Parts: sequence; structure tokens; C-alpha cells
Amino acid sequence: MSPERSPSTSRRFVLQTVATTGLLGIAGCQVRSEPAHWTELDLRGDTTYTDDPNWRMLGHDTGNTFHNPHADGPSDDPSVQWTLEDSTDGETSGHPRRHPLIVDGTVYTTIGRAETSDTSENEHRTFVAIDPDTGEFEPIFEAEHRIWRPTIVDDTVYAAVETSVRAYDLADGTERWRSDKLSSGLSSVRRVGDAIVVLSDTELYDYSDGDFEPLPQLYVLDAESGDVRWDSAGASGGNEPRLPLITDSGVLYPNAASLRDLRSSEPSAELSTPVNYPVLRDGEYYGSDNGGLVSYDWETMENRWECRPDDRSIGGGWANVVDSVVVIDDFRGPGFVGLDRDTGERLWATKIWDDSFGAIFWASDEDTVYTAHDGGMTAALDVTDGSVKWRLNTDEMEWGLGSGCALADDLWLTVGRDGTLFAIS
Repeated sequence: MSPERSPSTSRRFVLQTVATTGLLGIAGCQVRSEPAHWTELDLRGDTTYTDDPNWRMLGHDTGNTFHNPHADGPSDDPSVQWTLEDSTDGETSGHPRRHPLIVDGTVYTTIGRAETSDTSENEHRTFVAIDPDTGEFEPIFEAEHRIWRPTIVDDTVYAAVETSVRAYDLADGTERWRSDKLSSGLSSVRRVGDAIVVLSDTELYDYSDGDFEPLPQLYVLDAESGDVRWDSAGASGGNEPRLPLITDSGVLYPNAASLRDLRSSEPSAELSTPVNYPVLRDGEYYGSDNGGLVSYDWETMENRWECRPDDRSIGGGWANVVDSVVVIDDFRGPGFVGLDRDTGERLWATKIWDDSFGAIFWASDEDTVYTAHDGGMTAALDVTDGSVKWRLNTDEMEWGLGSGCALADDLWLTVGRDGTLFAIS
């Protein structure tokens, strides 16, 4: 299936000064006035895969919306239809964070190589295709190291394997190319047009000349050959996935101020507030900033609003926009909060569980947000009022680090602490 681009058009502007007037004293939220002045760059670009019924990458699309407008989601009384266990030690290797995909009705993920139980070989992985109805799977290709952050576009699998990116034929598993060594901790691999955008979540430095020089964290490769077109130092690291915000002409690294031209690598705009967890949805830019959430108009870079609770309790993940509501994690409070999309005013707050279970991923269809908590447990929230439609927590969903999700049609996938994949409908 050929990817479709969203109608979210954008021009980049260099934001030089921002007026700080216009306070809306509701739940710590502020609406700021238009910037004093800016310089128009007139570089247009659209996010890719936004109007896509598939879940071909972590985040669903290059705007990191985690929103599938074509999905129906599970039933009102869902259950685990099947599970797929992993054979490796996910607690030490990080393999449970494997981020399943759903493309053209087939589920894809990685598992440990079944023929070995030697812990020294536990990095050996197999990329598999799974029947969504039965959970039966077939291997597509193997690698001598973990297969990390796969993306499927035009019958090709692009994935990080150790410190490089490789491209495989989806039908027969033939390796088409592999890049040179890039960096450890490759966190995101995405195709946009004829380019592959790769991001590392590891911040490394070169000290060979007596000064600490940051090594590249952002790479743009040729999609046909894997050759590096350009690279750039990043802004931060961490254990969580680092997902860039990408249009067909620009790429923004999390927590960085410079929007870089996708072809030349030159900075094409400077944002006033670098953010983590950047999201671009229908021309609106959202991001986490110091325990709060900020929103900008992507075309003008006008600050639309800021929501900064006194306890700095929101913004630990990608804001999910559904209709007129922005849903975000409240990691020090009740669980999740809904903000007014136009003002940032707090509309509702919901506590899902009696205990606190972390969640960094949540996805949505047209009226529901589905949470993916550590261990694979999950719930569905009505975005209009935050009410809990259903909760699901089985004995197999033991608490522990493990994350990932995918949503397409009526299938919702979460990942447990030991790498177990839960298929829920």
C-alpha cells in the first residue's frame, strides 16, 4: 500500500521573540499572544502515513500522533485472543519493548531464536509474520543481533540491527542492503519519500582532541542504498524511545530547537521552546516541556497555549489528540487528563487503576483512547468525559518494564514484561 500524506500543511518560521501576555488562569494553563515578529521561510512539508489504516511504525505516522483514524478498536467487552511469548530474557535485554506492527491485516514482531537457550545467544532474533486470528506465526528473516524499531513500507522492512540499519524484503526476507555502522541505541527508523530517518537515544561524545564533541544521533540515509546522506548531533538521550517529528522537508529531534531541512541538513527554523515527545496533528504542534504541555500553531509558530500544573505532573508521553480533546498522562495524579484542544483547559481527570501503573504509550481511534501500561495491562477511555469503558488485566500481565502497542481494525496489541505479546479484541 502506498503511504498517504496528511493535509497538514506547514511553513517554517524563525521564531525570534515571544510575548508572554495573555494568561488564562485555569488549571495552570496559559494562552500566549502572537510572537512579536518572525521571518517567513516558506518551506512546506506534510507528515506521512497520517491517513493510513495500518500501523507500520511506532507512533503510527511521522507526526507521532499514535492515532489511527480507520481503526474500530476492540469490542466493549474485550479479551485476550492469543498471546505470543518470547524466549529471551527481556528484563536485561530490553526485548519486550519490541513494538509490534500491523500491516495489511498481518501482525509483525520479533522473537528470540527458538533453537537456542544459551543466554549468550539471546540477542539472536527472528522477525515473524503472525496470523491476527490465531496467533500462528511464520519466520521471515533472522539476524545475529536484536531487530529493533522495525518499519514496513512498500513491502520492505527497515530495522536497526546492532549499530546499523538494514532493509529486508517482506515477502522472502532477503536482505537488500545494510548501512555502515551508525550508533548504539538506534531508537527510530522511518521512511519518508526516498529517505530513511534514523535516531539514536544514546548521547555519545568524542574526546580524541581533548574536547568533548557530541557524536551524531540523527542520520538521514538513502532509502535505495542505505548510504548516509547527512548526520547531526542530537540534544539528549534516555531509555525511552526518541521519535523525531518528520515532514517531507524537515526533521525535528526531540528536545532540540532546530528544524533541519530533510535534504540539506541545514537548520531551517528555530523553535522558541525545545520539547520532548513532539507531536504534529492537523497543523498543531504539541510537546512536553518541564512537567507541562505546550502547543503551537505549526504554520505561524504562534504559541497557542501552555498547560503547566503547579506539581509539574503532565507530559510524560506523546499527547494524543482526538476530536476536540488532548489526552495526556498525569503521572503524579489520577492517571490521565483531558485538555481542551483550543485552550489547554483541563476538562477531566481519570484514575484507571487503584495502584499506579506506568504508561508511556496510548493510542486512539475516532472516539477512544487505549492505554498500554507496563506489563501489558490496558484500558479504554471515552475522550469526551474520561470515563473508563473497560479495563483488562490478566494474570499473565505481570507488572514490569515492557512496552509497545499497535492499533488497526479491531485489534489492539500490547507487550508484557517478559516480551509476551497480547492480542486484544
